[in-house]
Amino acid sequence: MPTRVFWGTLLYPLGQNRGYLSHASWLGKALKQFMAHILIAEDEQTLAFFIKQVLLEQNPAMQVDWAPSGTSALRLLEKTAYDLLIADLRIPGLNGLSLIAKGRELYPNLPTLLITGFASLDIENRVAEMGINAYLTKPFSVESLTSCIDQILAMKIPLQP
Repeated sequence: MPTRVFWGTLLYPLGQNRGYLSHASWLGKALKQFMAHILIAEDEQTLAFFIKQVLLEQNPAMQVDWAPSGTSALRLLEKTAYDLLIADLRIPGLNGLSLIAKGRELYPNLPTLLITGFASLDIENRVAEMGINAYLTKPFSVESLTSCIDQILAMKIPLQP
């Protein structure tokens, strides 16, 4: 059975003539078992630790690293392959867009989430041009953050509901 889309909901096959499992219910089960390694590039320590705490509450098996600047984040990226890069747009050293570009030079399929307190049409266009997986405007809700991360990480999980 192929994957299907029904009214905007992804449906995954359950097996021989057993129907389909919705994206949302499969995703919740899969992410609790996925041991993601995530890098947060954010100069606001309080926000970085908040994001880390949210991620670890969602899945204690996740490994979350923090870098307070684009330069230190790039050094970590040079040593480690991450499952997701969460980058603030305005951070010291390399800005978030430059960091994502450099990260993609190292790992062309690196999943990325850009966060910013300075949303604009220009930023949205750059996000689209660069193929950044998602972007959130500060302040954002826990639900928005976890939803974005769940959707991005779901692309890395093998489809075996």
